[in-house]
Amino acid sequence: MNKFVCTAAIAAGAVVASSANAEVVGIVGGQTNVTLDFELLSIAAGLDLSGITPGTLLTDEPNTVGFVITPPNAFDAPSTFGYDTGDFGGTFSGGIQHRGGVYFNDDSILVGNFGIGYDPVGGWFVESNLGLEGELFDVDILSATPTADFFDVVGDLKVSAFFAGVLLDAGLAGSDLTGAKVGSASIQGFMSSAVPAPGALAVLGLGGLAARRRRG
Repeated sequence: MNKFVCTAAIAAGAVVASSANAEVVGIVGGQTNVTLDFELLSIAAGLDLSGITPGTLLTDEPNTVGFVITPPNAFDAPSTFGYDTGDFGGTFSGGIQHRGGVYFNDDSILVGNFGIGYDPVGGWFVESNLGLEGELFDVDILSATPTADFFDVVGDLKVSAFFAGVLLDAGLAGSDLTGAKVGSASIQGFMSSAVPAPGALAVLGLGGLAARRRRG
């Protein structure tokens, strides 16, 4: 399900961008941190975290795991997100792909290899491409800062109609949870106007992550 073609803008009030020295850039790496309300998921959705897959990152933040953004030259499910820094709302397109996943209910339920994309009808979403496949969450963007070097986004995660239906059909949820807020996501993407040779993109992404951590 590669529904990663963006044809409309994020709400203008949530975006901070600069039109100076506009250039076309694409995502080359980074990390997305996901914070989930595990207590709510357990009570309302019958989901209890039981483990994580190799490659999923543990963070210092409570109830938060991280997922590495795949580079555009990845063999499988490359990220394709990009935009013109002078006209983000009118030009952004593509999707942001990740590696890693989480298990629930004694490892009987797996979701992972998440993709973040935009549907012109439903808006931004998070999709699982591992284990249970489909759009799990709708994303309400709270803030977005697209620059030539970084793409920083924060948004709320709300249960999608698809995921709510799965939970009901499995007898895990006692009511329709569509639209229920169960967490948040923070994207820190590294952007580049260059198109590095295959293999160089991964180095560029890791270098950017190290530099950003040093500045932090």
